[in-house]
Amino acid sequence: MMHIQPDPSEFLAAVSDGGGQIRPQAVCDRLCITMEQLAEAVGVSSETLTQGGRMSTPTAPARLRDMADVIGRVRQAAGSEHAALVWCQSQNLPGFGDLTAEDLVKTGRADAVCAYLTDIEHGGYA
Repeated sequence: MMHIQPDPSEFLAAVSDGGGQIRPQAVCDRLCITMEQLAEAVGVSSETLTQGGRMSTPTAPARLRDMADVIGRVRQAAGSEHAALVWCQSQNLPGFGDLTAEDLVKTGRADAVCAYLTDIEHGGYA
């Protein structure tokens, strides 16, 4: 059975600034990925994540936080933060037309991923 971490706060604290905003470069550093790979994972352009050091659209911070939440919850079961990202990108989720967690986050449906993870946490089938 997959053990889901119900509280992603450790990962979120490591990639957040003092005001609760997710720092894209911190996520890249923790996951050992490029800014372009992070942008692809959350469905925004890399320029959006780097423009002037600030994310230029309201969608980008929300998607970045959603992905960080999911990675934070899955990392213990996956074995590492990077493995959690790989899971998000490659594991088709039953009941969602075989979309991945990444696919769902990109389309603003991170709440569905979190509900899926909560079901697993409470003994549901993966």
